[in-house]
Amino acid sequence: PRSTLFPYTTLFRSGGCESGYVAFDPDHPRDVYAGCWGGQITRFDQQTKYAASIMAYPKLAFGLPLSDLKYRFNYNAPILTSRHNRRVIYHAAQKLLRSDDAGQSWREISPDLTNPRPETLGIGGGPFWPEGEIFDTILYVAESPTDPNVLWTGSDDGVIALTRDGGRSWKKFSLPRMPDAQINAIEVSRFEPGTVYVVAARYRFGDYAPYIFRSKDFGENWEPLARGIPSGSWTHVVREDPERQGLLYAGTETGVYVSFDTGANWAPFKSNLPVTPITDLQVHGTDLVASTSGRGFWILDDLAPLREIDEAILHSPVYLFRPQRAYRTNLGTGELPDGDPARNSKLEGVNRSRGAIIDFYLKEQMPVVLDIVDENEQPVYHFSIAGAGALSRGQISVHPGLNRVLWDLRRTPIPPIRGAPTLFQMAGRRVKPGMYRVQLTAAEQTLTAPLEVQQDPRLTAPADSFTAQDEMLAGIERNVQDLYAAVTRIREVRSRILAAAQHASPLVSNAANKLVGDLDAIEDVLIQKNPSGGQRSVVDPSRLSSYLNFLHTAVNEVQPNITEGDRQVYSELEEQWIQCRKQLDAAFGAQLDRLNELLKKENLPPIKSQ
Repeated sequence: PRSTLFPYTTLFRSGGCESGYVAFDPDHPRDVYAGCWGGQITRFDQQTKYAASIMAYPKLAFGLPLSDLKYRFNYNAPILTSRHNRRVIYHAAQKLLRSDDAGQSWREISPDLTNPRPETLGIGGGPFWPEGEIFDTILYVAESPTDPNVLWTGSDDGVIALTRDGGRSWKKFSLPRMPDAQINAIEVSRFEPGTVYVVAARYRFGDYAPYIFRSKDFGENWEPLARGIPSGSWTHVVREDPERQGLLYAGTETGVYVSFDTGANWAPFKSNLPVTPITDLQVHGTDLVASTSGRGFWILDDLAPLREIDEAILHSPVYLFRPQRAYRTNLGTGELPDGDPARNSKLEGVNRSRGAIIDFYLKEQMPVVLDIVDENEQPVYHFSIAGAGALSRGQISVHPGLNRVLWDLRRTPIPPIRGAPTLFQMAGRRVKPGMYRVQLTAAEQTLTAPLEVQQDPRLTAPADSFTAQDEMLAGIERNVQDLYAAVTRIREVRSRILAAAQHASPLVSNAANKLVGDLDAIEDVLIQKNPSGGQRSVVDPSRLSSYLNFLHTAVNEVQPNITEGDRQVYSELEEQWIQCRKQLDAAFGAQLDRLNELLKKENLPPIKSQ
């Protein structure tokens, strides 16, 4: 997971106060409804930054018995906008209130849905500090994702209530042998209309066991579902995965748990998430979002492997999951988050990794080959798998279990040689939007999975602009690759010439030194011969390789945009490289031939040019 706690400067007040829920229309979040103690609720306009009070009964009372209050609102009274009609708002006291006009008016759609008793309706907070703590309140409201008339409520005194007709009639329930449990959360299934999950807690009674229940018949019968969650990890919330039936996520006092069998069994789901209370969970697309008590917000990127994994996969020696669509963008980070507190700011979270996330499963440790190929089976990128010891740059490590690898949507870069620029050193060129394939070879089999790459959805670059960019970058890379090969050849041949000259006559030595001088001059045009790295790249004279590397870096952008200046410089550098190649051809041709003739006359072996 990644933390997403942002600096305070990016936050602003959205109405409400120190407590309460926040609700809004996720598609048009201009109006934000925020709560506060005592039943206070505001409608905050994000455009005008104005918060208007829309309290149903604006009569705030302190120091009075709860029995004297018209409405008993919890300190964190639920607020809910209907997913079926975002103009409909629910606000819960001991009764459920509904507004159809964005809070301008409210009506009661239920009787008292709690279990008040004389001993619980005294002065809240008494006798020590009767500030106004309220009991016998609705603590949670849930709406069916498939039927707007089906509403569930849960109270802090053990009552679960259901209406199936929009509030005209209600039925009350309690959990087996737990009439006084606090109902923390309710999750209505989108797969089975009568199925609902209820999370309860009894920590106020010194009972810290986890309590999760399921009903498959609209509350008539309940079955416990907490096997695998230890005592002490009492539960705050359960969420159903919207894509895979039976996949559930539980937020507890100590972390997140996951179930693949509709809650029959649970397992810890930690990764780098700290031990912390998970106060809520939401599934957003392919991400799992968690709120915590004191440790900020966390997001687990890409739930696709969890939605795909099953017993057959776990018993396979190797399995490659289908990766999600990847976007060629400048957003996100260039590496997978590792949760290292020394690297991650305490005030800022780590954004989603930039590129394609590739997941695969290994039953045991084994050799692995991982590659990306294009639609024509041509190689695009090869992952270097590390052996024992520390990782080198660009390497990945694998281990038994689930492995996650990040591909940055670039081709395999050209390996640099000594003298290659360290500043503006060219990386692999970005791949064009299109279809690619992941190839995983392990356990004597090769598995493949399609991978789609799309351009940044914020951009509208035409397809031919990506092609033009790719062609220029590929041309620069060919030139650099040939240049590096030429420099390597110069260095190898020069060492042979110097070695031969040590055993030759002055005539041969003079000819050898002349050729070495010519090769030195050519190398000096092509590359920095004695680099010291770092900022020396901006002090030592630039060479042809420096210019080509910088041009590649300038052109290799997320949004393809080849300028006239790019074309002009590329043309000039190509012409310069052509002239250098002619000089090399002469040096390795006629000049080397003349030197070899002199060596032959002295019965010395010839110098090879390759």
